[in-house]
Amino acid sequence: MAPYGRSQTIQFAGSLTDGTHWVKHSFFCLAGDTAPTVNGGYAKWSVVDRPQRIGTTVFQGYDPITLTIPILFDAVAYPPIDGQSLEDDIDRLDWMGGRGALYAGTPFAPGVGESPLIAVSTSDASGKPTPLIPLVWQNAGESWVVTDIAYDDGALRDESGARIRQAATVTLLQHIQGPFDTGNDSAATRAKGRNSQANKFSTVTVRAGLSTYQEIATRFAHNPPAAKTIMDANKTVKKLKSIRSVNAKLPAGTKVKVPLSVRQ
Repeated sequence: MAPYGRSQTIQFAGSLTDGTHWVKHSFFCLAGDTAPTVNGGYAKWSVVDRPQRIGTTVFQGYDPITLTIPILFDAVAYPPIDGQSLEDDIDRLDWMGGRGALYAGTPFAPGVGESPLIAVSTSDASGKPTPLIPLVWQNAGESWVVTDIAYDDGALRDESGARIRQAATVTLLQHIQGPFDTGNDSAATRAKGRNSQANKFSTVTVRAGLSTYQEIATRFAHNPPAAKTIMDANKTVKKLKSIRSVNAKLPAGTKVKVPLSVRQ
């Protein structure tokens, strides 16, 4: 669920692999002042001249869809969010464009290798999908790449210099894999990267704020829908095998396994 109260929110989620490592990040932000816009990718026709006659129209195919999304990072109107958490989300956005400090911690260096594949979705405060971005493009999965991030120059900052309100416009390009693509984002390479995370876990200790599978999925894995997957991964743990609800309280101090594949 998004942290922005009763507002229209946008979630960006991305993943990157080199066939051995699998890196995932996601973040929520607010919708900008204007709606996301599809502004490229429709049918391409050219005109072939014919002397002294009307030219003929020749179908050339399609360009990938281009999607422009105005967004807003805002900690001013939502006090639980602070400047540092906003900067962390902005770092995640830069990572999706193949830049920034987070990207330096991936299998590649900033500006080297293919940038992450991106999924984008819009929802209301309850997490219900909304058609702010056409649903057909939300249901396409990780089918985008970031080609431009234009930050507004009127950002508000706190006393430490961290941004507390930052508008930006993100441009996404539809990712179409070629039939002979053997790059890092080919189907085979990405499958190998996903499989490298299979049966691997991190652990978290049950405590205040991380006392249910749902809280662990949301606050530790940053992936709310993964609560049941985490519960299933712990069904053989003696202290946890009787827990059958993702919202049930877990015994304090218990170590819970979290599959690496669900962490974002």
